[in-house]
Amino acid sequence: MLSSKSPLRLVVVGAFAAVLALASACNKDIVVPNNGANDAPDPVAINSSLVAVIDGDSFISSNILVELNDTSLLINAGNQAGAVIRINVNISDPEPGIYTIDGLEGHDANYQPAGGNLYVADGPTNGGQIRITSVDTANRIIGGAFFFSGINSTGERKSVNSGKFTLQYTVRKSPPPTVNDSVFSTNPLQANNQMSAVVISATDTDTVAFSSVKSFQYLNNLYLEGTNTRHKISLILDPDQNVATVAIDGSGSFNSGYYQNQTNNNKFPVESGTVDVTRNDTLLRRISGTFEFSAKRVNTTPADSRTISNGSFDIYY
Repeated sequence: MLSSKSPLRLVVVGAFAAVLALASACNKDIVVPNNGANDAPDPVAINSSLVAVIDGDSFISSNILVELNDTSLLINAGNQAGAVIRINVNISDPEPGIYTIDGLEGHDANYQPAGGNLYVADGPTNGGQIRITSVDTANRIIGGAFFFSGINSTGERKSVNSGKFTLQYTVRKSPPPTVNDSVFSTNPLQANNQMSAVVISATDTDTVAFSSVKSFQYLNNLYLEGTNTRHKISLILDPDQNVATVAIDGSGSFNSGYYQNQTNNNKFPVESGTVDVTRNDTLLRRISGTFEFSAKRVNTTPADSRTISNGSFDIYY
């Protein structure tokens, strides 16, 4: 038996106290912005950890991707069961602050159980909040908290509460644009871009030749966007996509979709559809094809939907 003054007992007690002190230091800036009945466990690793409570069940991350690009801080956290929490904060540089998920300022979040439907945070009534409480730009570490309520395409809702994170992020900023670099560039060939489609609602059918058509790339995705005063369509593809018919189903952190009046709070995520890529010249950086899809906005009662048909595009990227 160890005596109260034995050297081994003193070493064990001292080590346990050091672990407690480190845990306290790592989490002292984490503030949960709501008082959930079930508190999530504290993050266990200073570099990257995200935890939350989803309808009473604990979510503990096992793999995380965190990137800061030209327009957003992107968090993609999965657990061992295959569920994923995604958070997008519409900032180009991390700084402490409170960011409301209300569908108005570009901040958004969603939850997707393994093999299940996507639960998208909707607002402003049932949105949520992301709070960045600490930023270490030298080591690229941020700490914070979050909560949100998400709804799926069938109207089922899940609450994500008591979220906390301590994350190490990477930076993926675009280089200064040149004529041969289409990432946020002013490539003169983009003046020849074309996109058109037929937009069908419950009360209207509108044949649209988009007045503004652009492309850009980040997070290894190619974004093709057409806009006019009433409509916006966004298609998201692999920039190395071969000629093929590609299924789009609304899954993923950045969904292809339709936007009414061009605004982010009027987004209709894709439910199902296809993009038929008929050309992708990676040397000339030109992609062409056709598309059709159905899209539904889930944060309205009743849910509002759009059918996009006879879509076509010819775009330089």
